[in-house]
Amino acid sequence: MRGACPRFSTDCQGRKLNIEIQTSLPLGIRQRLAYYDARLYVDQLSEGDQYQALRPAIVICVLTKTLFPGRSGLHSDFRLRDAAGELFSDDLQIHTLELTKLHVERENLGQAAPAERWAYFLLHAETMSGPEILEFFREPEFVEAAGVLEMINQTPEQLQEYRARMKFQMDEIARFDYARLEGLQEGRQEGRQEGLQEGRQEGRQEGRQEGRQEGRQEGRQEGRQEGRQEGEFIGQISVLQSILGISKPTREELLVSSLSELTAIVRQLQQQLADRKP
Repeated sequence: MRGACPRFSTDCQGRKLNIEIQTSLPLGIRQRLAYYDARLYVDQLSEGDQYQALRPAIVICVLTKTLFPGRSGLHSDFRLRDAAGELFSDDLQIHTLELTKLHVERENLGQAAPAERWAYFLLHAETMSGPEILEFFREPEFVEAAGVLEMINQTPEQLQEYRARMKFQMDEIARFDYARLEGLQEGRQEGRQEGLQEGRQEGRQEGRQEGRQEGRQEGRQEGRQEGRQEGEFIGQISVLQSILGISKPTREELLVSSLSELTAIVRQLQQQLADRKP
């Protein structure tokens, strides 16, 4: 396990994530995690956006050192609450996973909680063989993570191919985002024209303006989310096919596939990998 490696991403619910691994306890780590969480939340809004557009900002820090000596739990979950424990908001979250507090053995992994399984995977995946990982971690998210580790541990040429594929995945996400935003922009122009005509009716201007603003924001969020999902599925397909050693579809074939078709391909490949015998 290497040093600090922050990752910023968005999950399928649109929540903003900052994920990192720390092999030491640098000064100000608690303040730094709080700062990352606040920036991840605030930076979502652009001029003209409404507060309702904000999505939860979640910081996840995996630690190989003990940050909270007085706490026995592996997973700590911090949110905005009052002194009595009443939850104010889920929008700001900081999660820590202290690997020093893991007390799960390989024999009882099947009964372990999800956080315990991830902690065990992070601690031992590099020393486990591919068949061992598939035996103890059959969930799709673990299979994908194991595939990434397998690619990273290959030759320099294979590592370069992996990085190129990841770059292609990110480029595709950006391309889908741009296409969705272009379509949304055209829709907004039409909506504004209709709104101007309707707005001439006395007493209804303010209500329609607010409704159009909310609709525009929802459309932007939906377009971005769909584009990200398609890009993520394309990346998963490429990684899974590399692991299985089967032929890859061309870029053009993937780009014309619908979201449901990409989902079906990913599930089929994950099942093939899970069924593969050691």
